[in-house]
Amino acid sequence: MIHRFLAYIRMRDGDGVPFSFQGKNTFLGKEENYKAESFVKAQKALQYENWTESWIKSGKVLSCVHKAMNCAGNLVYPKQQIAFQNIINPDHERFNPNAACVLYGIYKSKEQTEEAVAFAKAKQVFGGSYDTIAYLYFIKDQSRFLPLSPGNFEKSLASVGMDYRLSGRCSWENYIGFIDIVKTVLNVMQDILSSTEIRLIDAHSFLWVINENKRKTDFLNWEPDSKTLTQMEDATEEYLGLKAIGNTQRKSSMTSYFTRSSEVVRITKKRANGICQLCGQAAPFSDNHGNPYLEVHHIEWLSRGGPDSTDNTVALCPNCHAKMHVLDNKQDIAKLKRLE
Repeated sequence: MIHRFLAYIRMRDGDGVPFSFQGKNTFLGKEENYKAESFVKAQKALQYENWTESWIKSGKVLSCVHKAMNCAGNLVYPKQQIAFQNIINPDHERFNPNAACVLYGIYKSKEQTEEAVAFAKAKQVFGGSYDTIAYLYFIKDQSRFLPLSPGNFEKSLASVGMDYRLSGRCSWENYIGFIDIVKTVLNVMQDILSSTEIRLIDAHSFLWVINENKRKTDFLNWEPDSKTLTQMEDATEEYLGLKAIGNTQRKSSMTSYFTRSSEVVRITKKRANGICQLCGQAAPFSDNHGNPYLEVHHIEWLSRGGPDSTDNTVALCPNCHAKMHVLDNKQDIAKLKRLE
């Protein structure tokens, strides 16, 4: 999905435009960098480093957070913003006198245990609006926390094969679980885009964009041309191959996934017994360990939704592997499928 995303962005920006989440003239910069900009504006409004306990009673804490919430934009639904502002407004009938103390706890807590307690208290005072509480934590530290729209991100995570429930489950544990998943995505993106600065909020934006086809983009409906599709598949297989032998720039948190991928490679090659499963010829040479050199190919391409499983893989000689990607011949595909 990341390789599809990269190809889509290249199509939107043009081949000559460097990939960037922050570029002023790039698709991602225009559509997604507002989150980082909102963070900067909210931080200036908060200035929570200067807070003292005397600010709780003086109203300064509420004033700072009021200004910070005004920087939220679409990171918090308008109705939720209004409801929150009413709760921290001393002149409103829904004002909660505990609000300032709870907010002070969120921004002055330093340990995770303290942050967890503050989260629970925030839920009691401000209700179970996930996007509101997540935003309050996001503007504390964007390197650790993220904004959150539960329903939309459930769909986004499902798009990359992750079943994680968020709606109606506003809690510290659930929130941290979501962030850990986004960190996993971040690790993979940093592996693939090693020459580009990728932030936690950028991994968040990737997940948002791939589910935006009904709003700003037609990402999921976009059909790449055959050349682009081949490039996507080659890049994906190369990445999986490097992961299988542990040859990447950083250790990804998707350990179990890539352990499984390594097993797929091993079983597929063992099953072929040194014979190319397309041309029927012996491997053209042996590797440094004396094993017949064959390459694992996904019959139904990964970029087309094919699974990384032994039922969808064959071992081919380098020539036949290149042939499958260049020609994408239906008769060859049918022959390989009969081997499953």
